[in-house]
Amino acid sequence: MIAYYIAYLLLNFILLLASLLVFKKLLQALQIQSRIGEALSVIIVVNTIVKGFFYSAHEQMFLFLTPILIIYVLYQLVLMKNNRKIYGISLLFGLACLMYGSFVLYLPALFLLFLVEDKSVKNVISNVSNYFVHAVLFLSPTICWIVVCNKISGHYYNHEVEQFRELVWVIDTLKIGVLEFVKTFFYNIVYYLFFFVKAVVPFLIVFFVLFKKNKSFVLPEKYKQLNKVLVICIIVFSAFFALLGYYTYRLCFSSSIIVLVGIAAQLQLLIENKPENISIYKRNLFVYLLVWCLIVFIF
Repeated sequence: MIAYYIAYLLLNFILLLASLLVFKKLLQALQIQSRIGEALSVIIVVNTIVKGFFYSAHEQMFLFLTPILIIYVLYQLVLMKNNRKIYGISLLFGLACLMYGSFVLYLPALFLLFLVEDKSVKNVISNVSNYFVHAVLFLSPTICWIVVCNKISGHYYNHEVEQFRELVWVIDTLKIGVLEFVKTFFYNIVYYLFFFVKAVVPFLIVFFVLFKKNKSFVLPEKYKQLNKVLVICIIVFSAFFALLGYYTYRLCFSSSIIVLVGIAAQLQLLIENKPENISIYKRNLFVYLLVWCLIVFIF
């Protein structure tokens, strides 16, 4: 048993390290100072999810890697002038879904990016074959796994669906009646918003404070493209977890990581336009991170 536990510890370490490396790679692509990335990396390492799950036999460290990796891939796709025929990436994300369910959000985020870039129904129709190929490659690993499970054991079991009725609560309640669905829907949304306010709103407040300070400055093209990707990811992640039917702080925290990337960009923009205040920004950032660490340590 001790060998299994050590293997999980090693997996958690590798996933957390991978999250930090992809985060660093993303900020480098955005030409954001390494000091900003190193400072904000503290948020990824020091939080209640790492505190509660790093030393347990759990795969929650995927929670950090998933949003960062999706943002990185989508941003690279934008930089590549929408080269949509990199189908291998969709296949890899499809395989990743077999390890951690939240990787499923790559496909709707990718499609939403395509829709934004297409700008018209005519362009969407002309590119429908491209959408189809990405969907088939993305879904094929899961379909193959279901077929294999049914062939070997006679059935396919998904713990999240069977035990927590994630997403399928919609079907369950509709079978009872529309009123039951509406009642459950509003209850779930309120429950989700409770955790969203705790996990994401503090990061959103910091982002919009920085955004307001930068409002008078010209926004570089790279940040415009990044903001587009971040908005898409926030919409997809928030909609998915709002409709999931199972709500915890840790699941909402993945959206905070998305906002964290936006905060890094806003900090860089602020330093570029007001370099004379850099010492003040460094001091304030240090204070905020210190307070964050103390809150995590206490709670």
